[in-house]
Amino acid sequence: MPLNCTDRSTASWREVTHKLHDENVMVTWVDAPERGELLALGDRCTVELSPRIEGCLLTSAAAQSPTLLTLEALRQAGLALAHVCGSAAVGVTMLANAIRLQWRRPPEHPPVRVWCSIVVTDVVYRRGRLHRLTFDAEICDETTPLAYGHGDMTCIPHAVYARMRRDAAMSEPAGRPPQPLSDVVVTDSRLTARTDWDTSDRLIFDHPLDHVPGMHFALAALRTHAALRGVDWPGDRGVELQFSTLAELDGDLTVSARREVGYTAIDFHQGGSTVATARCPDEVLA
Repeated sequence: MPLNCTDRSTASWREVTHKLHDENVMVTWVDAPERGELLALGDRCTVELSPRIEGCLLTSAAAQSPTLLTLEALRQAGLALAHVCGSAAVGVTMLANAIRLQWRRPPEHPPVRVWCSIVVTDVVYRRGRLHRLTFDAEICDETTPLAYGHGDMTCIPHAVYARMRRDAAMSEPAGRPPQPLSDVVVTDSRLTARTDWDTSDRLIFDHPLDHVPGMHFALAALRTHAALRGVDWPGDRGVELQFSTLAELDGDLTVSARREVGYTAIDFHQGGSTVATARCPDEVLA
């Protein structure tokens, strides 16, 4: 392994999960291919996760949603795998192209400990460093498959990312936390709204950011799905997100959604462009 991650303490995993605070680290172990070998197509790895709720997480939106909390655990699993086994250097920026979580057996409460069995479905290296990682995952408790996951991320060297984002606005502490959805209009099977992010949420905004984080899109998508179906949140069955570009923190972000057979389709717009899309299924996987 390029990194020495033999310690199960949260402090040893902060860098590879891109977290500043210990209570937000959910990775506790990575069981990877043989040491010294980079990830390859078809490799199978297991990441031990503890998507727990304690400390500042008690006030996070994720505390209300097993889907949000387990999606964040899946995201961290992909990050840790990229660093520990994929030669991604500590300090690189890793941007999500897509992420998906769909329940097979939704838990009543967020699981305390799960195992994420990952299969690498695509991997691209440039100059010996990981450039892109795509994987499928099965998330299980001690005895039962709970959910299916998928991740697709791109690694960008720090200097390149700094040049790309040199004029971007940074997140600032929030006053009164805004609602994820406002100005909601529902007509027949369609919804439009505005979405605002809570920078005081210590899970979603663990550290200062220069873009709207993917976890906020997940929160807004799940809330939109519930509002359009007229059901309580968080009685959801999962979420799938695809990102086309970064959403700026100093611009308005709007939502348009429509009901389709078996799912809600959601588009996020900023500055006249679609920055992300989402699908929220009505049912669990068979």
